[in-house]
Amino acid sequence: MTYYAKSDTKETILQHTNNLLENLELLKKCYKEEILESNNIDKDRFFYLLEIICKYHDLGKVFTPFQNIILEKIGEKTIKTNFQYDVKHEQLSPMFVPIDNLELSADEKKLVYQAIFYHHERNSEIPSNVLISNIIEQDIKPQIESIKKEINFDINENLSPIYIRYVKNRIKEGDTLYNEYCLLKGLLHRLDHSSSGQIAVEEYTNEEISQFTENNMKGKNLELNDLQNFSKQNQNNNLLVIGSTGMGKTEAALLWSNKQKTFFTLPIRISINEIYDRIYDGIGYSHVGLLHSTALDYLESKQEFENEESIYEQTKNLYNKITTCTIDQIFPFVFKYKGYEKIYATLAYSKIVIDEIQGYSPEIVAILLKGIQMINNIGGKFMIMTATLPGIYKEKLQEMNIKFEYNEFIKTTKRHKIKLKN
Repeated sequence: MTYYAKSDTKETILQHTNNLLENLELLKKCYKEEILESNNIDKDRFFYLLEIICKYHDLGKVFTPFQNIILEKIGEKTIKTNFQYDVKHEQLSPMFVPIDNLELSADEKKLVYQAIFYHHERNSEIPSNVLISNIIEQDIKPQIESIKKEINFDINENLSPIYIRYVKNRIKEGDTLYNEYCLLKGLLHRLDHSSSGQIAVEEYTNEEISQFTENNMKGKNLELNDLQNFSKQNQNNNLLVIGSTGMGKTEAALLWSNKQKTFFTLPIRISINEIYDRIYDGIGYSHVGLLHSTALDYLESKQEFENEESIYEQTKNLYNKITTCTIDQIFPFVFKYKGYEKIYATLAYSKIVIDEIQGYSPEIVAILLKGIQMINNIGGKFMIMTATLPGIYKEKLQEMNIKFEYNEFIKTTKRHKIKLKN
């Protein structure tokens, strides 16, 4: 029997799973060191758990009511069953993990089970052990040989609802497993969404934006100023920088970015469009995406691309080496909406540039400060740069015990002439 994962592409569970595993290898190739650099997590063990999660996250789709939904959509004959699709596939998938053969600790079992069980974040209640047992006996066990034949990796044959006890108490902020859980669940979201959209999860390139920036400046016979040298020398630190207008803060931020995945934010869309153009056209770095509410319209207006929609889809999936965006595209993760871990986990191995930070309202200031705190806690790096710094940022970051390097670079040039008349 063929077990389907999706109806629109008639993709099987095995095909979809293999796509995830291919994207997982790409993710490791691009950012394996950065993902866990600032977290006290064993790298090899972490990716071992993530591979397990990817392999088994969708196996609950063998449940006959789910298969009937796909079969009906693709015009094939449905299968007789006494069950309704009131227990969702992600709630059944954990049972297939061959837990006894994997030598996982109690914490690791909890991480694996919860990342799989909650990867769709529906409002469904946790099913009872009795209901799960009935599904196992009446639906899954009768087709276990067919499932084994279709899936080319080991599955648990000693099926039981024992995993339910591991998912009842959700891992929350403040728990010792929280960071690792966010990384595992968030990266599963990234891999799942990218693979479903037939998109590579990350853009692989050895071209460093910092080198492109330096080469561009040399081509214009420009030397690095004090601000730019400071940023380059502190690539591994959080930065809070005041720089006068015209000091080359954009170049300073790109030098700080070095070779890491970067999100460059500004308050206003037109300013982000200008930064995008400056990087793509001015510096000649093509591994940059544009993300805001009218970004697709702007890309279409440039008439440089024939496939603007697919380029924008990649950017929405956080594919690019550098993403230029407004903060509303990434900072809402602080509200912990369902699936927020997708962006939060990505920021864990990224650098975030917050330019013109004085341009935000008090409500947005609170979001930014909470977001910076969370990003710092999970291992991401930030650079705040502005010509005018509201005092609250420096004060609150110090109160939060967040380490950062601070400096001011003020031009002595008199740029304004003022005359008062009655």
